[in-house]
Amino acid sequence: MKRSIIVTALLGVLVLPGSAQKTLPEMRGIPMEKKGEDLSEWGVGDSFEDIFEYEEVSASSSLKPSGINRYDAEMAHDNNLKTAWVEGVRGDGVGSWLEYRLTPIQSEGTDRAITGLTIFNGYRKTQAAWKENGRIKRLRIEVDGKPYGTILLADTPRYQSVNIGRIPLVRNKKVLLRFVILSVYPGTKHRDTALTELGFEGTGIY
Repeated sequence: MKRSIIVTALLGVLVLPGSAQKTLPEMRGIPMEKKGEDLSEWGVGDSFEDIFEYEEVSASSSLKPSGINRYDAEMAHDNNLKTAWVEGVRGDGVGSWLEYRLTPIQSEGTDRAITGLTIFNGYRKTQAAWKENGRIKRLRIEVDGKPYGTILLADTPRYQSVNIGRIPLVRNKKVLLRFVILSVYPGTKHRDTALTELGFEGTGIY
């Protein structure tokens, strides 16, 4: 028997099939002002992410290269606003995922945790590319294989900040984060869905 997914709007949570007790909080991307010279220095200098060793960034699929343009998973984490991960399945990419395997390596600091995401949605290379390709509307976050929450992103090329609560970090213990596309904002020309950048914010660097 098929069980329907119930969305409880007032609580802002997603109720999983077959269990009224398992709920996923819904978080939102908040568009932020970040223009001009700020964008030219995106990802430059010290940051929370310096405590990680990135062992692997992978995706369920990626669009095939076109000339010098690549669209694989690393493009969503290269600090370059002219590149993007683009899923490679037929259709709009619902069900496709981007995955990070992270290992905290810094010994300094206590009470370390991932508390936020920084996201540039869509293919931000040009205004035309952003409009013509699909953008992510809703994502599901999975932590070490378990559902953690959903994210509703704004349909904007601007930088978005997402508060995701606390995902604790333990030195030298791997953390697996998967981001699954649940729905999209369709492009005007292509059915491909793109993500320019996804980064992490947190506490306990020093």
